[in-house]
Amino acid sequence: MEQDPKDAVDGPGPKDVDQVVEHVDDPVPETAQAATPPGGPVRFARMTGSSIAGRDAAVWVTDFLNAAYYRRPAGEREVDDLRLAFAILTTYWYRKERRRRLRVTDLGAFHKAYGRRRFDEKRSVRGELSRTQLLAGAAELLGDWFPDAYADDARRAWGIAFPSVEERDAYDPAARIALAKLGKLTPESAPLEDQTWHTYPPVEMPSVDGVVGALTRPETWPDYASELGRFTPLRAGGLAGQTFEIEVAAGAKPRAVPEGGEPVVGFDLTTHENHFMGAGHNRLILYTYDGRAWVRAAGTWDPMPWHVEQSYRRAGEAAQHAFWGQGEVVEQSMLHQLALGVA
Repeated sequence: MEQDPKDAVDGPGPKDVDQVVEHVDDPVPETAQAATPPGGPVRFARMTGSSIAGRDAAVWVTDFLNAAYYRRPAGEREVDDLRLAFAILTTYWYRKERRRRLRVTDLGAFHKAYGRRRFDEKRSVRGELSRTQLLAGAAELLGDWFPDAYADDARRAWGIAFPSVEERDAYDPAARIALAKLGKLTPESAPLEDQTWHTYPPVEMPSVDGVVGALTRPETWPDYASELGRFTPLRAGGLAGQTFEIEVAAGAKPRAVPEGGEPVVGFDLTTHENHFMGAGHNRLILYTYDGRAWVRAAGTWDPMPWHVEQSYRRAGEAAQHAFWGQGEVVEQSMLHQLALGVA
């Protein structure tokens, strides 16, 4: 069925805001209305609301991200265009005089930079934004320095592009963690036999040193975001003791390292209160096997409360598995994006 051009431009309407939580870490009451069907625009807005975007910004933020990536035909999508769109949003938020959450009042600035480009059918399909248009709009919105800064590994970090290396080094993640309403750590605590295990297929990596170098610099983790989610670090310093804001489109216990494999290093990721899967922690395990490098995710979780489990089974399980590499859909898997990034 063909999409009405008006729908392609307008995106979700104001009535949809009632279904969007304030930001990703807020608990959703058990009495809340059922989520929209998987794949719908508001489900995506809930995923991407994040600590920097308020509830009343969800509609226009969703529409912007859809125009930059999700509205394109699958064969014409480039995951880095989605990362670029997120970087534009995050850089705009960071450079505001008062680093409050994005609101509906910020729509005017984005409409001024991108509105006419959305209707320029000579450069993109009506309602979409090409990469060229994303960069041109960002130059108008943020400054002529942005396109070169985004392309420069030395000036891109924390999901933000900076005018200079000096400004990057001066970045204080506390500006974002102050908005995140961080809860206490919630590792799994149920008896071992009652815990849920998630072990995903391994993803081959170009080299051990490349993976260690990438993952021990958490400020680069947004560079490996997939179309299903991303990790944004919230603290200064390295990986030890780091906290990430995690946004993911919401039986058997195979060995994490296969027989004959050689473990190299493991990265432990413990949940915080109100994680969408409850209490537990995940592990990224780097190992070598037959002379090749691999990374696999393996997690343990307490049994979920019934309402959390039902929501997870309906909307989160398939996305969670794809995000960690199951099915080998490169655009959806963070680990596949990591492999591409360190190649």
